[in-house]
Amino acid sequence: MLLPHSRIQDGGLVKRSMDMPVTTQRSGFVVNAIIPGVTVPWSHFPLILLALFMSQCFHEAGHAITGALEGLPVHSVGASLTIILPSAFVAFAAPLDTLSTIGRLRVISSGAWHNLVLWGLLYFVSLSNVKSVWAAFGWQNVSDLGMVILGVEESSPLVFHLSPGSIILSLDDMPLGSTGDISEEIWTRYLLGPRIPSEEGWCIDVNVFFNQPTSCCEANATGRIAHPPAAQLSCFEPMQGGDQGHCIDPVSILASPHSQRCFSGSDCNENPMPNETTGEAKECIRPDATSRLLRITVSPPLWERVDENDTDHGRFNVVLWSGPNGEVWEQVKVGTLAPRYRFLPVWLPYALSTFFSYLSTLSFSLYIFNLFPLPSLDGSHFLSALLDYLGSSRDQNSDESGFTEDYDIELGDRRNHYVPLRARQAGTTALVRWIHDYSQALHIWTWGWRRRIRRRKATIERAFKYATIALMCVTVVGMAWPF
Repeated sequence: MLLPHSRIQDGGLVKRSMDMPVTTQRSGFVVNAIIPGVTVPWSHFPLILLALFMSQCFHEAGHAITGALEGLPVHSVGASLTIILPSAFVAFAAPLDTLSTIGRLRVISSGAWHNLVLWGLLYFVSLSNVKSVWAAFGWQNVSDLGMVILGVEESSPLVFHLSPGSIILSLDDMPLGSTGDISEEIWTRYLLGPRIPSEEGWCIDVNVFFNQPTSCCEANATGRIAHPPAAQLSCFEPMQGGDQGHCIDPVSILASPHSQRCFSGSDCNENPMPNETTGEAKECIRPDATSRLLRITVSPPLWERVDENDTDHGRFNVVLWSGPNGEVWEQVKVGTLAPRYRFLPVWLPYALSTFFSYLSTLSFSLYIFNLFPLPSLDGSHFLSALLDYLGSSRDQNSDESGFTEDYDIELGDRRNHYVPLRARQAGTTALVRWIHDYSQALHIWTWGWRRRIRRRKATIERAFKYATIALMCVTVVGMAWPF
């Protein structure tokens, strides 16, 4: 935003997110407001303020550089803080009116142009494989293994079981590792989508299974809340169905690395586990559809590997979560870049990625917003200078552009009229006369058009201002309508 010298003390105001789910469906252009605590988490607020200030500094640098190129010295530059919003400004030693119309247009539009250039640079950088650059600084892309844990909410019970830097290998039987770098999409879709019943079950002794109570299964069927000790148990049912479900401690089955998997009871009986007594009848069971159990398979951090080819030492943990899957997505933050050394902060690549994402968004928003023809914005000054340019006489425009005029409609004479060499040699032809007459008529029409712009400049500016305000109101209503 350009500020005159008399107002250099005034601070001008100009702007989940990474935590929002990734959608797999393509949609049209959507405008989402950046509202901390509503559309983006409060933890992003410092990054938003820093990105806002940086985009404004880049904007004002454009004004200062172009002003210097136009011979307009800079009087002062500075920054201010309005409540909690930072802003930057540049003040020139002389008014912009001392410049030619073209010079005014260049200086006024240079700030928005620099914001557009910054957005373009960040956009093309985002298209490159930035993750490969982090490998040179000690981070590794673990998307082929799973998702690295960046942090867990302190109020979550998972904070005692999932440590930052550890790698989540799978959710239930869904592996998160992928070669197409879509681990984040798998994570989001599995936790926020409908529950997928397990196709494999677990082997258990028939006598043990059928001797367990059924109270928790009956409570699930009627929608009642199971009372202790049934609240510590979960309802399991036979894979082949038909029998009543029974209540079993899920940890002993789902979290045990020695549990035998199966598709039917015959798998358990025909393929017994080593060191297991044969002849005992087995049943293949799985959690029923009403149970809300999630198995989270976790391996140690990369810095605990024995060598470069070992990713988890053959060791892994199974954390059993009981509750809505969406709460895991909300409470556990994950990524694909894991530090290879303990002293490297696991959050650094994602903090920088989030910052540059906001910087790109705010820079483009500043480019658009500052060109609105509203008071105190660059757009109003740009519209005024543009109307001055369009409404000025051709003599004035030619002088400003470094060219000479060939005809002045007000004086009625020709100036430095250019006649092609062949026309001078061959004489005035009908074609040359027609071109000359057409040019003269066009010049007369243009002169009248410029005169109308000069007379109606204030009306045009008001029309643009009110149209912009109406458009902004419609946009705000459209954004607030879903809420």
